Amino acid sequence: MVCIKTMIEYMKQQSEGLAVYQTDSIEFYRMSTLRYIKLKCEHALFTYDGYIKSCKKMFNSSYKIPVIIDDETMLIPCGNTRLYETIWVNYPAIKSISECSEGIYFTFISGRELKLKITRTIWMRQLGDLIRITNTKVKHFHGH
Repeated sequence: MVCIKTMIEYMKQQSEGLAVYQTDSIEFYRMSTLRYIKLKCEHALFTYDGYIKSCKKMFNSSYKIPVIIDDETMLIPCGNTRLYETIWVNYPAIKSISECSEGIYFTFISGRELKLKITRTIWMRQLGDLIRITNTKVKHFHGH
């Protein structure tokens, strides 16, 4: 039997509150997705607001900025980050991605599936931003 490490796959708001879909469970919280992400950032010793401000300045981008907390938590917003209904996908937890007539179809490492109404172009732009931020963070961490 293969042991899958528990990690976030995606997050979305539901009537009960925030649902955090993980590889082995679904956790519910009485808070917004953005509040949850801000708490995750603080636990990783940085602020969400400072991170967003830095990304806007360094990458001249202010739209749907991915949030990289650590190597296993790289959250990509699939909509406006201020909207309640925006789903956030954790890139390292994605097993495969395919296009369908309604958008993009994600399969996660747990086998869970999610279909989102976003275009390939938007997804690729988000992924490009994630890679640029990751590469910059690695350079800063290693002092290059």
